[in-house]
Amino acid sequence: QGIRPFKGDSSSLEAWFPSLGYNGERLCDPRYFDCFNPMRTAINLVDKVHLVSPTYCQEVLRPSDAEKGFFGGEGLEADLQAAYEQGRVVGILNGCEYPGMKLEDISLASLYQHAENALFQWMAKSPVLDSSYYIAHQRLLQFKTRPFSGPLVTSVGRLTDQKALLLRQPYDKGLVLDELCQRLKQHNGYMIILGSGDTELEHIMTSVMARQDNLLFLKGYAHYVGEYMYHLGDLFLMPSSFEPCGISQMLAMRAGQPCLVHGVGGLRDTVEHHVSGFSFQGESLASQSYELVTSFSDALELKKSQPEKWCSICEQARNARFTWQSVAEGYLSGLYQ
Repeated sequence: QGIRPFKGDSSSLEAWFPSLGYNGERLCDPRYFDCFNPMRTAINLVDKVHLVSPTYCQEVLRPSDAEKGFFGGEGLEADLQAAYEQGRVVGILNGCEYPGMKLEDISLASLYQHAENALFQWMAKSPVLDSSYYIAHQRLLQFKTRPFSGPLVTSVGRLTDQKALLLRQPYDKGLVLDELCQRLKQHNGYMIILGSGDTELEHIMTSVMARQDNLLFLKGYAHYVGEYMYHLGDLFLMPSSFEPCGISQMLAMRAGQPCLVHGVGGLRDTVEHHVSGFSFQGESLASQSYELVTSFSDALELKKSQPEKWCSICEQARNARFTWQSVAEGYLSGLYQ
């Protein structure tokens, strides 16, 4: 939250603004009373606080509990509760554009070509070959020569604990991600993950890719690779531990790919379970991990055994609309009038 001392340091509030008058009790950090917290200051002094989804708006009113896998107000819940009671806190979902964009050649061959081009560009940035890129290129060649007949599961996003904490949880003799790959293998399916971020998470993804021959992890971001994954995937995986709004699920849904999401924040507000996608919940990290694996298996089984229901879910996802027009109307009524 960017805290700084009130005084006594070159980066302090008084060093920045020597003539500023202020009430330290309203501006101080809830953990360090001698420090200024800009976010708490904003919450206490502004006319309106806008959270980017209705569910996240409610979640931040509760204290976080990392052991239970719940991430809420992060120490600012008391100020947010007070602002909410005063009618100053509003949750308005972000929007998505629907331009009717068409890619020239939506095929696995074109996706693999874009992925290989990206891998070569990433490799060329260093004189030392990164093991992640080497394994990914070998896996890509394997995918080309021995294609899968089952579903393609995709995931696009930053690699942070916000997005991937559940995937790294222990499960049986490996991790949750290992288990998902094993369950997917029962359907002769495969998974492609595109993203980068936390070094430890990148290493975990690379290690699982080395163990599971139906996983391709692409460590980086390439626009067309992501776009093709949205259009070609059968199931989009987004098990975020918290998600103020989220855009990846909207982009996948826009392309007709249903999503499997953790029912938090904006994911809960955009994906309707067994209607436009699949959702799971849990009261602890262990139960969330179990529910993720169970929901994943259930979704794959539904695709196999109830194709008509699956097609209906895909169509509902494709037809869902979260337009900026409705967002703007929400801004006008909830924030500015």
